[in-house]
Amino acid sequence: MKIIYAALLGWLIPGAGHWLYGKKLKAWLILELVVLTLIIGIILSDFRSIRFYDNPFYYLSKFGCGLVFLISQLFTSFTPAGRIPMAYHDIGLLFVSIGGALNLVVLLSLFQPPAAETTKKENN
Repeated sequence: MKIIYAALLGWLIPGAGHWLYGKKLKAWLILELVVLTLIIGIILSDFRSIRFYDNPFYYLSKFGCGLVFLISQLFTSFTPAGRIPMAYHDIGLLFVSIGGALNLVVLLSLFQPPAAETTKKENN
C-alpha cells in the first residue's frame, strides 16, 4: 500500500515518492529536472497550452506531472502571447511533454526492489 501512496504522491509532486522512501538527493534531482523541463517548455511555447484535438500525444503526456502541470495551466492559454517566434512553439510543447513523460518513467523506479534485497535473495 505504501508503494501506491508513494507513486501517487510522486505523480502529484515530482520526486515526492522518492523523498518518502528516503532518497532525498534523487528526489531533489527529479524535482529540478522535471520542473525545469516544464518551465523551459512553457517559455518556449510562448505560454501556450494545447487541446486534445490539436495533438493528442502532447496533450496526454503533459499530465505526467500532476499538480505541477495543473498549476502551470493557470499561467498558459490556448493562444500564443506573441513574444516568442512561432517556430519555437512545437519545441516548447515537446519540452512540456517530455517533462510529463519523464516523471512517469521515474515513477517506475519506485516499483524496483532495493539493490541490497536483490543481492541478498540471489546469495541464498
